[in-house]
Amino acid sequence: MASSILTNIGAMTALRTLQTTNANLAQTQDRVSTGKKVATAKDNSASWAIANTMMSNVNALQTVSDSIGAGSAAIGLFRGQAERVADILKDVKAKVIARDDPTNSSKKADIEAEIKTLVDSITYISKSANFNGIKLIGSTASQSFIAAYDGTTANPTTISIAGQDWSSASSIGGTNLSNASSISVENVEDALTNVQKFASTLGATQKQLDIQKTFTNSMIDALKVGVSSLVDADMTEESARLQALQVQQQLGTQALSIANQAPQSLLSLFR
Repeated sequence: MASSILTNIGAMTALRTLQTTNANLAQTQDRVSTGKKVATAKDNSASWAIANTMMSNVNALQTVSDSIGAGSAAIGLFRGQAERVADILKDVKAKVIARDDPTNSSKKADIEAEIKTLVDSITYISKSANFNGIKLIGSTASQSFIAAYDGTTANPTTISIAGQDWSSASSIGGTNLSNASSISVENVEDALTNVQKFASTLGATQKQLDIQKTFTNSMIDALKVGVSSLVDADMTEESARLQALQVQQQLGTQALSIANQAPQSLLSLFR
């Protein structure tokens, strides 16, 4: 190689090597500080785009999971109230049997008063049943709940439940229980059957939503793991790389310093 005071090839090579090392060191330091190997589209456009799409699905599924949880809580409230009404109807049935017992003829008026009180308590439950504006008891309107979302369709899948209105004693479980003196055991059994059927429907739907919420959360976890594999940095690897690059930087700086001193050695030829 020719010796030149105008072009220091050694210094140029050492400088390029040092610049590459500095660039790699800066990239590694960014990964260590952010914890991500793909923080922007510039780092890896394909991985960045895929990860952002997956995170969009994660956010959507998280919203769906929250909605399913709220729906399950609402249905659970009304299920509990329906079960309470069923328990009250069992008491009403017992009171009706006691009312019709000839040995209780002297207490018939008192028993009928107790029957009326029990029936009234059902109507009060129906009127007060409310979950954030939702009324599955006290209204015959149908209520929809989010049940699932596959991440691709425009709208989540919903399920619908028709409400039951027991706010009037003349229509509890589709049966007239307004006259405490004429209610028959068959009347109470009919009402009880319908109330229990409604409670069972609510219970089955709540269980379905709880299962779907668990599944949705597992999907969220799987997507997060996928995103992590695409964009998260391996801190063990980056730590080792950082130390290696720091050594390379020091050596590159020394190499550049030595290369820059090479032209000075030409002065000895002129002494």
